[in-house]
Amino acid sequence: MPIEWFRDLVIIIFGIIAIGTSVFFMIIAYSLYKRIIKVLGSLDEACTALETVSSYVSQPVSQPINLLVSLIQDVRDGIENVGKIFQRGT
Repeated sequence: MPIEWFRDLVIIIFGIIAIGTSVFFMIIAYSLYKRIIKVLGSLDEACTALETVSSYVSQPVSQPINLLVSLIQDVRDGIENVGKIFQRGT
């Protein structure tokens, strides 16, 4: 058997192994892709549900908080203004 025959045999064997390995990794990649798509779909649904819940909760909760914050700011501004008046008098 000439050396060319062994060279061709090695090339064919490596080609078959490369094709088999490529097909194997493509199957694994497709399987992971399908799983990731399912997870992303359920994550999207969860985000939508969370957005809906937070919009319902934020409206009644934010109004009293905004009133409280504005009251605290007004009291603080009033105290600062009274302090400035007494500092000017001395």
